[in-house]
Amino acid sequence: MRGEEPEFKELRKIMAEMKAFTAEKPQNEESEALRLKNWLAIDRKLHGLVFKMAKNQKGENIIKNMNIQWHRLKVGMLALEGRIEKTVAEHERFVQAILEKNPRKPNKP
Repeated sequence: MRGEEPEFKELRKIMAEMKAFTAEKPQNEESEALRLKNWLAIDRKLHGLVFKMAKNQKGENIIKNMNIQWHRLKVGMLALEGRIEKTVAEHERFVQAILEKNPRKPNKP
């Protein structure tokens, strides 16, 4: 697995931020919109770091272009009840595989 210890440390920090994020519950539609915006920022930060660690500029550029195209779809999907919590669990599995330097770690819980 690629990556240096400071990057692994940052990966752990972002994952902790994602987990803490699920404890925040929106009070109204306005706070839900802000919550989704903040979630997408954390998600971009995580994926950006993973691409940086992989040293895969071409892959990173492809994903950035795709994200621009499907931003509205992501917001709609995340608005579904419980989706952010499920997404955190999915992210945690691939982050753990990276931290454990185990690319073959099962992706299912």
